[in-house]
Amino acid sequence: MAQIHSDKQILVNADELQHGDRYFSPESQYYRTQVQAGREIDRGHVHETEPSDYMCSALMACLCCCWPLGLIAMYYANSANDAKAKGDFEEARKQNRTARSMIIASVIFGIITVGAIVAIRVYQTQ
Repeated sequence: MAQIHSDKQILVNADELQHGDRYFSPESQYYRTQVQAGREIDRGHVHETEPSDYMCSALMACLCCCWPLGLIAMYYANSANDAKAKGDFEEARKQNRTARSMIIASVIFGIITVGAIVAIRVYQTQ
């Protein structure tokens, strides 16, 4: 049995792999071992997905909608990315929920503000 060692310290049985299923098939996940933050974590058959990245959405909310809420969203999106890089997916999901809430609040506040400005301008021209 030949073992494949990659730069992420993932060990898989090369005889049981097919092309393209190294990280996603149950066979390869059975043999998967990751080393994160100096400690070894055996993932086994756990299919844990990585949290989303809201940094681009937070940046757009900051530039296009309400910049104070967008800045807060960018802070929480950055905190989520840092937690994800450390391997703390639960904390990353928590920070992402806050970032997503701030993005939504920024968009809603921006729509209300633009609507109010348009309504005032239309009212003033009549």
